[in-house]
Amino acid sequence: MKVPTQIQIGSNRVVRFNLENDSAPRGYIAESIKILWRKYEPWASDAEIYQTISKKTGRVVDLVYDASGNVSGFYIFRVFRHKSWRVMFRGNSYSDDNVKGIGAPLFKLILKQYEPDRIVTFTPQMRACAFLSYFGELVPSKRTRVTKCELEILSQLAGPTHHIDPDTLIVRDFYRESHDSQGNPVRDEKIKNMFSLLGKRDAYAIVLRCEH
Repeated sequence: MKVPTQIQIGSNRVVRFNLENDSAPRGYIAESIKILWRKYEPWASDAEIYQTISKKTGRVVDLVYDASGNVSGFYIFRVFRHKSWRVMFRGNSYSDDNVKGIGAPLFKLILKQYEPDRIVTFTPQMRACAFLSYFGELVPSKRTRVTKCELEILSQLAGPTHHIDPDTLIVRDFYRESHDSQGNPVRDEKIKNMFSLLGKRDAYAIVLRCEH
């Protein structure tokens, strides 16, 4: 098995597994993240969790170990090429209170290492949108529309069963059940107003135009 990458952030250790490799210990990874995963998606089946860590080009999972050596967070992402762009798809992630605050420094390290031109994600969480807004220009926005190329990427990742509204970037019925809000309340009124348009099972397709 290829040795995973180890990253130290404060008292927390991050172990990065490359899911392109057949030898990635998927059983261990799934067992490590299942309890955390079901804190925000209680309905998720074992099969759905395994599918999200299945072999795919550019897919990576970061397991976050707290100071006691327990897996207390995970971040799944994928980096791939689309035409001339390097694209990062920010997938499922969750962190317990004892590793809160690790998200920003870990994300900065990922940006420095992979240097994506675009980051895309699907989320019902205001906190995720507010977090990404610190790293570049976000779409949807009242000032700008998604480009044809950006919409192609989002549609490809959403799959053929989900329609993305090209004006609002709302994806109706993206989830099987509704998500509880994560983190502290968002103060940004624009983001709060934007997310008030979502139904219980909807998501926003978010594009971050990165600043290098």
